[in-house]
Amino acid sequence: PFPAGADLTKRIPWANEPKCQSCHTGDAVSNLGLTDPNVIKSSDGIRLLQAYRTNDTANAVPILATNKRFAEETANGNTVLYRLSKGHSGVSCEACHGSTHAEWPVKPESGTAIANDNVAAMQLQGHTGKIIECAACHTSGSLPVTLNGPHGMHPVGDSRFISGHDNLFGANRAQCQACHGQTGQGTVLSKVAVNRTVGSRTFTKDEMIACTRCHDNPM
Repeated sequence: PFPAGADLTKRIPWANEPKCQSCHTGDAVSNLGLTDPNVIKSSDGIRLLQAYRTNDTANAVPILATNKRFAEETANGNTVLYRLSKGHSGVSCEACHGSTHAEWPVKPESGTAIANDNVAAMQLQGHTGKIIECAACHTSGSLPVTLNGPHGMHPVGDSRFISGHDNLFGANRAQCQACHGQTGQGTVLSKVAVNRTVGSRTFTKDEMIACTRCHDNPM
């Protein structure tokens, strides 16, 4: 490999850069913060604050997640760079999350001066942040109530989900817990992206949606 004689078990620039999955190692049910004592996890208990293990300071090899929910794709056994990686029926990761080093949202995202990097997201879905509104690409109301969205998501901002999610939960309890928490308490993965009203319920930006927000907790 280049440079000649490089030891790829160590951290080599461009050869083994930190990856999305190095910090986003899974969901509320399965992530390295729950099982690996050699990682530094954030206060949310899901994401990591350091891309390599604490017992690997000599080499600082980027972590590869076992739960691939947020991992880049692979090709010929190698992890593809974020800027080249695709998911959700071949859509580039950058198309929904923003370009490398400028993932949405970019500060400042409100006030008199908003970072120019946020403009595309605002034009596509009406607010800053990663593209989370299904209607940015799909005809509103055209998607079935499933968990076939990016990263296993259900339709966002669709009132049909209110009547359809009971059966969805019954058949996919663990997948619901992955974002809404093992006890249905809500997590950072179930945060509301923007103030919105769905049916008769109004939700506030950054609110972590728990089961009890609308009904008794079935967990």
